[in-house]
Amino acid sequence: MPTKVALTKTYFLRKDLYFRTKTLKEIERLKKTHKNAYEKSGKGTGEGIRDPYQNMTFLYIRATEDDDGTRPISGVVYLSPDLNVYPNTGGQEICWGIEAGQQYTVECIVRNDGDVDVPSGTVDIHLANPAVGWTVSGSKLIGITNVAIPAFTSKVTTFEWIADFEDAGHRCMFARVYSMSPMDAPEDWEAFNVREDRHIGQQNLSIVLVGEEINVDAGTDNKAKGANKGKFKIIVRPAKFIPGRIQLISGLKKVNLKKGPVAAKFKLTPRKEEIRKPHRMSLRQATVPNSWSGKITGQAGAPLLLKVPTLELRENEGAVYEVVSLDLKTNKEIGGFILVVLK
Repeated sequence: MPTKVALTKTYFLRKDLYFRTKTLKEIERLKKTHKNAYEKSGKGTGEGIRDPYQNMTFLYIRATEDDDGTRPISGVVYLSPDLNVYPNTGGQEICWGIEAGQQYTVECIVRNDGDVDVPSGTVDIHLANPAVGWTVSGSKLIGITNVAIPAFTSKVTTFEWIADFEDAGHRCMFARVYSMSPMDAPEDWEAFNVREDRHIGQQNLSIVLVGEEINVDAGTDNKAKGANKGKFKIIVRPAKFIPGRIQLISGLKKVNLKKGPVAAKFKLTPRKEEIRKPHRMSLRQATVPNSWSGKITGQAGAPLLLKVPTLELRENEGAVYEVVSLDLKTNKEIGGFILVVLK
């Protein structure tokens, strides 16, 4: 009997040491991954536990390849490496356009860098029109699932989806991850703001030809009061840099992509037929090239038409722009998408 007790004690000591060692290895890995957050927090507690996410969950979807969940985040955040759409035709090329009646697989990777398990996290996928400011109410829910996300792990979730007629064309896709117990949820349940919220991932690319027109919906701040209610501001600018993963997208593998010329003149006009009476929209061009400000009354979003200018492009050459929406008070970017112009 004493031998059995000794063995049992040894077993549990070894098991405890195994999990301690495994946890410490994960902590060291995450220290490197979250170097900035760790350095801002000061030194560790002395027990090898990171200060930023101790005794908590930390759910997020990457916005860029080197994203560690820290927000706000800069750079091009419209092509999340953790959110991809594949046609169910046997190929592994990432889609950028949707065909009605086609079956697709949506893949979303969600991450928990905290030291607390999430027994049942929720992942939902939304589809929306090209816009510069999106909301849950202005999008279509195409998939939702629950998944356990243990501490220091990532999980791959997949959704099978058949596109309807209304889904076809250029669309923007969003994914959210959240947990109600323990609580780890988006800051805003209505808005999709990738730059400010780690719980949201975005896949947002539009490919157009020179001279083509594209529908764009400008989101407005529904919480704004007084003079700012219904206002919006939009800028079209050459891409600050071109994400390498654009080349993974079907149709762009052999295209030589470059930043779009600054001198190109885009044109933005209201889609008058979609403005419900008696509501009205005002739109004016700012002094900054390819910049507009406007206001719409009575509607949550402003339906607009963006006309792409004729650019001097060669065959298999593309110009890359960003179409972004700015906060009226802070002038910070709150939404946008990548626009690739081809000949």
